[in-house]
This record gives sequence, C-alpha cells and structure tokens, in this order.
Amino acid sequence: MEKVKYTPLSVTLETVDHLIREYGTDTLALYMAYCAIAEWQKTKQIKATEEFMKKRLNWGQDKFRKHKRILKKEGYIVDIQKKSADGKIEGNYIEIHYLVHTLAEPTSGQNHPLAKPTPSALDENKVLIDKSISANRRNISENKFSQDIATILELFSTINPSIQYGNKTQRKACEDMIKRFGSTAVINMVKQVISVQGEKYAPTATTPYVMYKKLGDFKIYFEKQRTTNGELLDLS
Repeated sequence: MEKVKYTPLSVTLETVDHLIREYGTDTLALYMAYCAIAEWQKTKQIKATEEFMKKRLNWGQDKFRKHKRILKKEGYIVDIQKKSADGKIEGNYIEIHYLVHTLAEPTSGQNHPLAKPTPSALDENKVLIDKSISANRRNISENKFSQDIATILELFSTINPSIQYGNKTQRKACEDMIKRFGSTAVINMVKQVISVQGEKYAPTATTPYVMYKKLGDFKIYFEKQRTTNGELLDLS
C-alpha cells in the first residue's frame, strides 16, 4: 500500500478556541482551509478566489461571505490588492494572520493516525482542525508568560470543561495573580483551590477570575483547616 504523506500545520490554541467558541466550527473550517492553501502555495499572501473556496468547501455564497466577514473583522485574514508602479491591478490576495509556520516539509508514515485518505474537503478540514488542536495543546505558546497562564487554565479545565482559554477576563485574572505573587505560587494555590472544591464550607471557584476575587476567603478557609499541603500565598 502506498504511504500517505501528511504535512504539519500549526495555528495557536487561542485561535482555534476563540473561533469555535465565539463563531462555531464553520468559521474555523474556512480559516483552516485558507491556512492549508498558504501551506500549499508556500506563502501567507495567497491566491484563493471566492469561487474556488466555495467549491472547495461546498458552500453557498451567503455562507461563505458571512464567515469570511467574521475572519476579516477579527483580523485573521486581510484582503490585499497589489498594484504595479503605474497603478494597474496585478492581483488580489488574501493575507493569513496567526498561522504559526508554513513551508514545512511533507513527511510520510503509513501507520500515523493522521495518515489516511481524505475523501472530501470537509473531511480534510476536520483532519486539519483535529491536528491543530492536538499540536497546540502541546505547544500552547512560545512565550513563558503565556505558558503559565495556559497552565492555570488547564488546571481549571479539570473541574470546568467549559473554561474559555481565550477569554480576556480569565487571562487578565491569571496575569494579575502571576505579576503579584509569581507563577509558581499561583499554580500551587490553584491546585489547592481545586482540591477543596465541593468540600463543606470551602469557597467555590471554577475560574481564575472568581478565585482571584476570593483569595481572602480561601486564605481564611485554609488557615481554619490548618492545611499542610504547601505554603499559602502571602496576601499581606
């Protein structure tokens, strides 16, 4: 049997999470379809006409334009018209933002879980989406500060599966706590807070924002319980 080639494609976890939660899988499917074309054309300024994209996704005009408007509004894509020195239009392009890398070398592996035929454009997009989510959970961010925030959100996801990784309020709460107490102390405190959820008299907090607002309540609770599971945050 001929080996199936697959090519890695990466976008940020925040991109995937934000588009799915705010707009649904159709908007994400269009974005990933554009990203795939960027990989094939080896550029982030791609040639992809409306007719080509509608045919590829098997979408009608209204559906396509609706989701393209969303991507443009959110800054994930930008329409670009290139002109010559004398002002003549040379071509219309779409610039893709937040695509982590292109120009990746295809590899092969018959037994790889993603190495299987994709009989339709929708199936192909689903493979790309699943692959991006899996890859980006292992590589949440190149920035250490963002990694610490992601760690806190991952911890809360164990008790709150609907936690929104891209939610600005939750990320700001993580950021403020890290800046005030340090990432190690905050992560330890989060583990303590999560461990007592559901216990009698324990304050309830299923998001970083609520935890931040109740730090005083948790300090009092842990002192009353005389916990020995690590040092508490110094809230003085």
